[in-house]
Amino acid sequence: MSMALTSYIIPKIIVISYKKKLFDVVDSRKVHVGSVPRLGGVAFTPTIIITFCLMAGVHVVSGPIEGVSLLSYAPLVALYLCSLVILYLEGIADDLVGVGYKPKFAVMFFVSMLVVWSGTYLHDFQGIFFLHRILPLVGALLSMVLIVFVINAINMIDGVDGLASGVSMLAFFFFFVFFAYRRDVFFASLALVSLGMLIPFWVFNVFGKVERQRKIFMGDTGAQTVGLLLSLLAMRLAMARPDTEGWFSCPLMVAMTLLLVPCFDVVRVFCWRIRHRRNPFLPDKQHIHHKLMAVGMSGRTTMMIIIAVEAFYILLNLSMLTVADVNIVLLTDVVSYAVLHIVLSYIIRRKESMTAGQSAVGSNNV
Repeated sequence: MSMALTSYIIPKIIVISYKKKLFDVVDSRKVHVGSVPRLGGVAFTPTIIITFCLMAGVHVVSGPIEGVSLLSYAPLVALYLCSLVILYLEGIADDLVGVGYKPKFAVMFFVSMLVVWSGTYLHDFQGIFFLHRILPLVGALLSMVLIVFVINAINMIDGVDGLASGVSMLAFFFFFVFFAYRRDVFFASLALVSLGMLIPFWVFNVFGKVERQRKIFMGDTGAQTVGLLLSLLAMRLAMARPDTEGWFSCPLMVAMTLLLVPCFDVVRVFCWRIRHRRNPFLPDKQHIHHKLMAVGMSGRTTMMIIIAVEAFYILLNLSMLTVADVNIVLLTDVVSYAVLHIVLSYIIRRKESMTAGQSAVGSNNV
């Protein structure tokens, strides 16, 4: 249902965007050329709302599903919808006229407060950093920060066609599998609806041609909506009761794994900006997709490599959690990701030095 809705809405948005000249502004950080609409994310929140309203209607008409009480989710759904709509409106304003990062963060923290108010927040570190139960106030405040962090992580990695949506589709798929494994019908449905919502957009974003007026970006509206949905699912999965052994012995680590690449990328970029005395909230070209393209990769190859790296970490961590302590798994992730960037930086420096040397030789010959 969500796939059909997005497939119908996005072409309409493209037509309106071209008629009203609502395009993404090309600047030094952007890798695309030409006029491309950036309002693809406008389709996301209405799709989620319509799909779940229809599902609720079917639930009422056809009778309850065994083991599923719709009313038990009502307060949760009400606060989730409020948070989605508020962030949706802020995203549209940002895509149309621009919003400063301070008001954006204020809205994000308010939205995260609504999510925490619904009872969706961390209660237990499950052995990560050798910590377990935490105070409710600490868990609530930390969860607010993490929700804002994930929203921005998805927004910041949205720099190459199909990248943010591709990584998110992979995460939504595994969230669906894990919630289905836990027999949590509501959140499995949310993950599946979100996956279906993104597939048509990904096709338009990756394969749409600018000259045929079929290409579109998700914009801040879409990236923030997807980031919020992922943070909701990650938080709920992290709250699940751990298995005594096996890959689900630490649900928090499983949830972190599904968002590992975008989250690690933001942490690394923020650390780099602070170390170089730059504003950590102002954009630059230090993200992993910028590095891969600096090495010489095309946009599409960059997208496929990063999605493959995320898939590798998912399989690696799920395998390691069956045999190793969660802190060893986390340390392995951090070290391997750091090594990846060290190698990329070395290749970039070597390529730049070779280019500079060739330029110097050319100048001397002249």
